[in-house]
Amino acid sequence: MNNSSKDFDPPYRKNMDSRAAEQDRGIHDSLSLIQHKYIVTSNKRGIGKTSLAANLAVALSKRKVKVGLIDLDLHGTNICNMLGLQGIYETDVNKQFVPESYSDYLKVISIESIMKDVNQSVIWRGDLKTHVIQQFIADINWGDLDYLIVASISGAGDEPLAVAQVIQDARVIFVSTSEKEYLPHARKQVRELINLYENTQNSILGFVENMCGLFCKNCGKTGEGVFREAIIFSVSYLGRIPIDSNMPYCTAAGQSYLEKYPNSEAARGYELIVDKIIEDSRSKKSVIKKIAIPIAEGRLFPSFGKATEFAIFHIQNQQIIKKEILHPSSHGPDVLPDWLHDLGVSIIIAGNMGSRAMENFRVKGTTVITGSSSVSPDELVQQHLSRNR
Repeated sequence: MNNSSKDFDPPYRKNMDSRAAEQDRGIHDSLSLIQHKYIVTSNKRGIGKTSLAANLAVALSKRKVKVGLIDLDLHGTNICNMLGLQGIYETDVNKQFVPESYSDYLKVISIESIMKDVNQSVIWRGDLKTHVIQQFIADINWGDLDYLIVASISGAGDEPLAVAQVIQDARVIFVSTSEKEYLPHARKQVRELINLYENTQNSILGFVENMCGLFCKNCGKTGEGVFREAIIFSVSYLGRIPIDSNMPYCTAAGQSYLEKYPNSEAARGYELIVDKIIEDSRSKKSVIKKIAIPIAEGRLFPSFGKATEFAIFHIQNQQIIKKEILHPSSHGPDVLPDWLHDLGVSIIIAGNMGSRAMENFRVKGTTVITGSSSVSPDELVQQHLSRNR
């Protein structure tokens, strides 16, 4: 299905008051299975915010973690074009957009791709854009992700405020450029931007200096511009991306800069920033873990090796946020350990399990709890959570 196949009406056609609760549920469902979220923004346009977000997402995905990249800027560079994607999305059975796959580890979607063929004559005023951004976020089926990189809207207006309010548990990355002297109005814009995210309870990860001169490998600096501003605003300095004349050519050709120039100075800059993002995400306590239970007829199935149905529970902050029933495609000595590991399961609650299977799970870092009673899987999970509060 193409973009226009989904009923994505502009806000003036809908009663927003009556849809508010439904939209809130949609936003929660869309974002609840994503462990770590990062908003990339800037105080002004034209300083490579979209390019930085795209390259950070590609660099993260090369670490073999599941990454989503969403472009929420209705007026900026289309991130799908930048990565050589078509920007055409299918919809699932719930009429949610399914992002395009850039690779096995990276999914991408852009609001500009969705809206480019819809109601071109509409004058998108601030409140309309705010509502359409919220609806768009609610209408995406990401599935499970380790990281979500959000290319937000520049500045401190209604649109970036809407993004911040919807994704309140995101960390914020500010993008700026090297300047010998920060002009007073630029510093005022940065302060307004910091205040916006602090007021919406979004914590700030730090500054990235983009499009700078070649940096010193020993001290890691080019000059005092953004580094000095980070100190002034008491914000961490994450690193810099040096100027490379190949970047605009890659963007125009729809090629990933990191794929084409993996050994460049700029690619090294992205890798160093990704190191800090991963370090930051590992320091967070609120992560999603998965518990798997073999079942039959709605109860624990005691013979693990013969199970054909599993209840998979997603747990965050000691609460069940999602439950799904899944079936392995086949059986065999190594099938279930590999299948459950690929699903991201970290805990298995079972009745009986052979020693070989337990060793296979132990090697993969999966915790196995045996000797459980044949009751409902929901009851078993609640018992486990109560014991571990």
